Amino acid sequence: MARLIDRLIFVGAGKSPSFDYYFASRLELHAGPALEFYDLDASIGEIDKVKWRGAFVIFCRYASRRWIRAIKQQADELAGIGLFLDDDIEALVAFDGIGLAYKFRLWRRALRHWPTLLPMLTALWVSTPVLAQRWRSMSPRLLPPIAGAYDLCEAPAPNPEPLVALHSSASHVSDQRWLEPVVRGVLAEDREICFEVVADHAQARRWRGDPRVRVIGAQSWTTYRAETAANGRHLLLAPLLPSRPNAARAAVKRIDATRCGAALLVSDPRVYQVSDEEAALGMVAPLNERGWINSIIGLARDDGRRESLKCLNRRALLKARQAARPLFEWEENGAGGAWRLTE
Repeated sequence: MARLIDRLIFVGAGKSPSFDYYFASRLELHAGPALEFYDLDASIGEIDKVKWRGAFVIFCRYASRRWIRAIKQQADELAGIGLFLDDDIEALVAFDGIGLAYKFRLWRRALRHWPTLLPMLTALWVSTPVLAQRWRSMSPRLLPPIAGAYDLCEAPAPNPEPLVALHSSASHVSDQRWLEPVVRGVLAEDREICFEVVADHAQARRWRGDPRVRVIGAQSWTTYRAETAANGRHLLLAPLLPSRPNAARAAVKRIDATRCGAALLVSDPRVYQVSDEEAALGMVAPLNERGWINSIIGLARDDGRRESLKCLNRRALLKARQAARPLFEWEENGAGGAWRLTE
């Protein structure tokens, strides 16, 4: 019989969408154990102060030697150990489309710890059916992304000039490179559309020299989330080139688009579970340069279609919130009660 849970110890590499979209949003909807958040790089002194008895430890994507050593030492005190994965990390490390520095980070923080961590797990959560199939031998629990109340607040109206956003992380470098000639094509054909690109230092060099491309450098998740909620955009781009890492993606850009008040343009209707209504309004563009240029210009210039897509996207996010099951349930016992994982 699983041990009852008094508190959650959540271990992550800082605050992240992995925490907010999958755990914080669910704990906002449904009651659960008290949550304590610890950084992956916490010092030995900080880890030594953790109260282990009755705690369920959740590792978000990554682990570290310090934390693994601690949970080994405290195994008899713990209610359980969980791991959450929202990327096919092994596929990313093997993928030619991302940089060596990011690959090394994934190996250092994830892959090298898995031989030790995986046999200790009580629960494994994954974000998509593709990942569930990938990890089927461990009977993973499917945990799709859920928008929090913060992400569903109405974003301010953007400036009148059409603003198209390309917000991607280090794991989407190949997708961003594919979009570069598309952006150049739009800029050449439409003299008013502007772009906003999130890029690291190396990628930022590609966009220098054009006054209609605003480049945003690397930001913390907390800063990025607040900034996108405070300033509206017209259109958010989310192409996914065919690859094993992209096949395992979740539809998190739906949440980002709603938070910044934008319509969403995608290439993969399967990942985003695009409805017939959304498809008819042009939410999906074929993965070719001309198709994306036409779709961006068309949506940027069509207030009515964008507004309809925004409403449909919000409806999809609200439906997902309503369907979200609690992660934990209360169980009465002789001492008054405690929490356990839902089945």
